[in-house]
Parts: sequence; structure tokens; C-alpha cells
Amino acid sequence: MLTTEYAPTAGDALINNLSVVRDQTEIKRRIGYCPQFDALNPTLTSAEHIEFYGKLRGLNGKQLADSVNRIIKRMDLERFR
Repeated sequence: MLTTEYAPTAGDALINNLSVVRDQTEIKRRIGYCPQFDALNPTLTSAEHIEFYGKLRGLNGKQLADSVNRIIKRMDLERFR
């Protein structure tokens, strides 16, 4: 619930005075999230993975595309794009 992956069945919780019910986008921007399972989907390319997690962090449009390109280059993943 605190990661906003699942909606609470009742009640609410606050993270830095932000509601996990009402302020999910802002909470996702402020907290890190490390799932306890393999976070890589075998059907996605490296660029698609980075795009997916960028969207979870609230990126979109040119900002998302620029971030994907920068990370692909920085991590030397172009051949897996």
C-alpha cells in the first residue's frame, strides 16, 4: 500500500504529509521502490524497461524520451535497445 502498488481496502496512510490514496503521483516521485522479485520482464527491451520505470516516476513526453536515451547511452545498452 505504501508504494501505491495496491490501493488500501480502507483508511489511508501519510508519507511526508502526502496521502497514499490522493497523492499517488507525488509519492511515486519522492520514494524509491525496489520490488522483492525479478523486476525485469523478459518480453521488454532495455529501452522499454527504462521507459516503464520512468513513467512510474512521473516522466512523460520529451523528458521521458531524453531520460531513456541518456540512460541507454550511460549504461552502454544500445545493442540491447
